[in-house]
Amino acid sequence: MKLHEWVSTARKKAGLTQTQLGDAVGVGKQNVSAWENARHEPSFAQILKITQATGASLPAIPLGDGSPAVPIGEYFAAPPHSTASSLTVSEADWALLQDIKLVMMQDEVEMIRRRAAHVREQQNALGTLLAGDTKGKRSGNGQ
Repeated sequence: MKLHEWVSTARKKAGLTQTQLGDAVGVGKQNVSAWENARHEPSFAQILKITQATGASLPAIPLGDGSPAVPIGEYFAAPPHSTASSLTVSEADWALLQDIKLVMMQDEVEMIRRRAAHVREQQNALGTLLAGDTKGKRSGNGQ
């Protein structure tokens, strides 16, 4: 299956619109449409976000050396020149993949920070609302 077909299939199986998938990945509907119509390809980081949003398995990627496509998950998991796998990853590719993983982790940490800030804002607003409600009841009872 080609990458553009994988994006479309994953999105449709998850029951998402192009807009919803774009929001989950951090891009616009136009980007998702371009991926599905093979006008552009998502980055590795975007592919990982697509799998998170849709629950789809990672697609296979060609390694460019004429060998069969390898599932991205195996590509990410294999250390350089691993004997545990027949897959050999150059040190430059391995460094790039580690950078991508770091960016993904940083994105997740930032998302958690934003959610925590939002929860704190809601708690503060609720506290203010409850404090105002209690104060209003006290002044009403005293008259």
